[in-house]
Amino acid sequence: MVLVSAGLLMLVFAFLLVRFPLLAEALRQHHSQLWLQLGRPEPWSFHQSLGLFSWVLARGFDQTPGLLILGEQALVRARWARSLFVVGFGCLVLGYFWALLA
Repeated sequence: MVLVSAGLLMLVFAFLLVRFPLLAEALRQHHSQLWLQLGRPEPWSFHQSLGLFSWVLARGFDQTPGLLILGEQALVRARWARSLFVVGFGCLVLGYFWALLA
């Protein structure tokens, strides 16, 4: 059960890392067309930030002038979130199988 708890904790931290408030606000103020294309992500909402999350992981900020620094900071956060999603889900699945076998 420790493995399941650790996996759930990692997933919670990954969900918290998916939000990019500074980048979403900068997109809304300076690049409104791109902000609309990404689904109008609000700075503090999770469900609207998934498009922005995948855009950051695809390095879409490289083609947008003025967002390179915020984009690089968001990329570090997005990579941490992606890693925590993978490891957390792996721990969750492994913990459930371990609990079934025990």
